[in-house]
Amino acid sequence: MKVALVHYHLRTGGVTKVITDQSTALTALGIEHLVLSAGPAPVGLPHAEVPELEYLSEAPASANNLHQILRSHCQEHLGGIPDIWHLHNPTLGKNILYPQLITDIAESRVPLILQTHDFAEDNRPSNYPLLLGTKNYPLAPQVHYAFINNRDQQLLKQAGLPSSQSHFLPNAVLLPDSEQTPLSQETEKLVLYPVRAIRRKNIGEAVLLSALAPTKTRFAVSLKPDNQVWQEIHGFWQTFAQRHNLPIVFDVTNRTSPCEGADSDFHSWARESSHFLTTSIAEGFGLAFLEPAAFGKPLLGRDLPEITADFRKKEINPGRLYQSIPLALDTLDQVALRQEFEKQLTTNYRQYGKELKKEELEEGWQHFTENGVVDFGSLSESFQAEIIKDIIEGKRSDFESLREWLHQTLKEKTPTASAEQLDSYTLGQSQKNLLALYQTASGATPEEPSWLPKEQVLAQYLSPTRFHFLRS
Repeated sequence: MKVALVHYHLRTGGVTKVITDQSTALTALGIEHLVLSAGPAPVGLPHAEVPELEYLSEAPASANNLHQILRSHCQEHLGGIPDIWHLHNPTLGKNILYPQLITDIAESRVPLILQTHDFAEDNRPSNYPLLLGTKNYPLAPQVHYAFINNRDQQLLKQAGLPSSQSHFLPNAVLLPDSEQTPLSQETEKLVLYPVRAIRRKNIGEAVLLSALAPTKTRFAVSLKPDNQVWQEIHGFWQTFAQRHNLPIVFDVTNRTSPCEGADSDFHSWARESSHFLTTSIAEGFGLAFLEPAAFGKPLLGRDLPEITADFRKKEINPGRLYQSIPLALDTLDQVALRQEFEKQLTTNYRQYGKELKKEELEEGWQHFTENGVVDFGSLSESFQAEIIKDIIEGKRSDFESLREWLHQTLKEKTPTASAEQLDSYTLGQSQKNLLALYQTASGATPEEPSWLPKEQVLAQYLSPTRFHFLRS
């Protein structure tokens, strides 16, 4: 069996980690494989660089047929066409060539795995225009879909995906190799937010918690984003924290050390931390909820029940988490907030090729401000910053319960989950899951594909009640 794993790039991030883990699993199984992506690859990965796979909004003149380009690389490195194509995030709407690539592979009747980590339909309206007027979701016995959470799996089934072509393929959670005893003996707390600080990671909420934390508490965010727009938002929070002398630092991994005598790599920051943090408002798999257990660290922050439900079914309590930070609507500039809300939601719908009806707009606003309350994590960065500034200046007293919760939670040193509970997420289990998926796809009798109607997929995700500023 020969396998081709395809993704846009291999920059540091969740999908790249999944691909490298899958490559490790395939090597252990003795399955010849090739990773195809734009840009460089981690050392040791069997890789072919394909510039046409990078994020593209316009087709380059050189890319007449992406399928043929990939086939040529496979001929060169694998000695033939792969027996299985495994595409990661193929319907994200990041490359104008992908819809035709999916079509060409599906119509070739070679077994195809479509592993979806994120969806353009799921509050990513700026991505969706590249999918307009295209076919994206093929249906055939040899075409199979791999999901990293049960929520998306169920939504695609509701859209018409047959159960026989739908598979749950959770990510692997790797335990650290090195000793995790901290070098520092200081009494201060170090709260690590181990993410690339893209917008949906809700960095403003991490800044808020740093403003409410007790003395001798430090916060650190691992990495800055690659995207230029998100870099500007990241820079905004970095400047804001410095201006107000808040105990939070950014982009620390491989740039600065957590304490004297320690390295600057991620494992060093993880070892020296007293707690892990998550304030994200959207996750695919939810590594942020399991990784602390692997490192033996307690987790605090924001819960995402749609994601953590998968873990709680296995009796894993991810951490000490809240589901919202409620603010009374009458403490905010309601006119400005509603104007911003209506403008952004209307824009989102138009990017999805939809016109927002008045009643839908009102439905969205009523949900956003249900019971006269707005969640801090649902606000845009400008509103979040104004609120934090008011807290620093002593103009708000409605965060005292959150301050008390944070102070008490930081005193808790024992994790709520342990590494021993992660048996379902080991590399060995991931290897078994992957092999079973490939055997199912390759054992099917191939047929000409039909197509899942795009509108049915979009309908599962697009709702005025699912609007979120930080996902726009």
